[in-house]
Amino acid sequence: MGNRDRILPFVVHAYNTSVQSSTQVSPFKALYGRDPRLPPDLSSVTVTASHADAIDWWLFLQQHQPLLRRAIHQNLHIAQQRQKRLYDEGRQEVRYSIGDLVFVYYPIRRRGLSESLLHRWIGPYRVTAPIRQLTYRLHRLSNGTTTSAHVSRMKPYYPPVEPPTPTTPEFPSTDTELQGGSVAQPGRPLKRAPAIGGNVLPTIAGSTTFSAHLPTKA
Repeated sequence: MGNRDRILPFVVHAYNTSVQSSTQVSPFKALYGRDPRLPPDLSSVTVTASHADAIDWWLFLQQHQPLLRRAIHQNLHIAQQRQKRLYDEGRQEVRYSIGDLVFVYYPIRRRGLSESLLHRWIGPYRVTAPIRQLTYRLHRLSNGTTTSAHVSRMKPYYPPVEPPTPTTPEFPSTDTELQGGSVAQPGRPLKRAPAIGGNVLPTIAGSTTFSAHLPTKA
């Protein structure tokens, strides 16, 4: 924006004369004790002074400003409670014990590298002592450094699990065996077939018997 220097005064004026949702008054009124006079207010034909002179105005401020500041503080407290309630909705209370291993979040930014590809969780750290209700003192296992972190920047660390050693499965033999002209299949018992010409042909239970013309011994 090439005309930023000319637009900025109007932006500042709009901010200072707007009523804030937290204080319920404008920054102008919080500082001067009265509402600002905007161009639409000055366009009226009759302008009446609210106070006779500067001394009367000063006496009014001495009585009015403490009341205004007290009201602003009360409104700020109500706004803080509302924001805290909205922040706490859906959040779970997290507690860590001494000796727990955790990761700590550190935002990392490097020129020329995408932030989504940078490793932001550093650790593991060991919890050594609680500092406050939600803040802990941590000891890094790799280099022995000590730091502190809020629970919002911590997550549990789980040691890697070694994968089981692969074993070679034992499969049954799939080789077919020819026994006397019959096909033997694994898992199926052989039975004796009727003799043909003095020769006994083995066969498989539940299978078709193959006939064969074998020469007989003289």
